Amino acid sequence: MQRAVAIASQRSAPRFTCVFLGASGEDYQVAARTLEAAHVRMLRASSLEEADLLLADGHCRVFLTEATFPGGTWQDALELKRTRHPGAVLVVAAESAGEGLWLDVLEQGAYDLVLKPFVADELLRVLANADACARVRASLRKGRQSGIGW
Repeated sequence: MQRAVAIASQRSAPRFTCVFLGASGEDYQVAARTLEAAHVRMLRASSLEEADLLLADGHCRVFLTEATFPGGTWQDALELKRTRHPGAVLVVAAESAGEGLWLDVLEQGAYDLVLKPFVADELLRVLANADACARVRASLRKGRQSGIGW
């Protein structure tokens, strides 16, 4: 009986949580449905200030942002991540991406770029890898703080 309860609680607990900044209603619904099926929780932020609040609790390490959103661009989101949430990993969503945008995103410190309209498997793969990256970074930071090193 206890094992069944433990398994049921594991199923209901999200694998990770993602904040999505600037998503239109339609993009958010598509992404949220895709991620919900994979037990990933998605929170919607309509502004940098709202994203800051959602990321502040420390449980969310994946930060997905539109390339442009009302009041800013992905570079503004990246700056928020750098200054206020260094443990988070930023992924940029764009309608199209020439080589220039992709290189800018990666060179300036975002984790990856995902194209819209979202392809379910690709979106989940990129965000799950971003979460894994954030977990490894957090583990390494913890090791450095406790004096453990290589």
